[in-house]
Amino acid sequence: MRESLFLCLFRAALARGELRYGRFVWQDLDSELGVHYQESRAALLNGIVLIGLRTFCDQISGGEAAQMELVVPMAVGTPNEPAGLVVAAETTARGPELLVDVWGETAVAACWQALIAVCRYVASLAGEDQYCRPLVPGGVHAADGFLTVVPQAMHAVDRQGPR
Repeated sequence: MRESLFLCLFRAALARGELRYGRFVWQDLDSELGVHYQESRAALLNGIVLIGLRTFCDQISGGEAAQMELVVPMAVGTPNEPAGLVVAAETTARGPELLVDVWGETAVAACWQALIAVCRYVASLAGEDQYCRPLVPGGVHAADGFLTVVPQAMHAVDRQGPR
């Protein structure tokens, strides 16, 4: 899929149902961080999915709502070197130190979950297996401006469910 389509799907997956205002707020004890998911950015490079999360916080710059960006790079396979569904990410996002200290891990986790949700959705659009279950992602790779999701049927172990 092209970068623009990926970004639309990624924003929807990141929002997880909070589609009213184009933003949502993460809370952790007495800390809050606003995320403008509609202003998030994405770049699909060779083997890299790079996400820029636009955030706002009034606790950093003396009461004024400061807008900053957290950057989350995720390594995936390439067309010439596929890696299955392996997605490697740094433990914290990149960005302003105060922001990263509190929200860096949360940003990585949210971006990783949204990327997997996009892959699951795209794979399900490819069709169904012989048991009428949607296909699941078996691999993902990025090249300049494109993300490819390789769909596959569920493995027999996964179809049996919990015992």
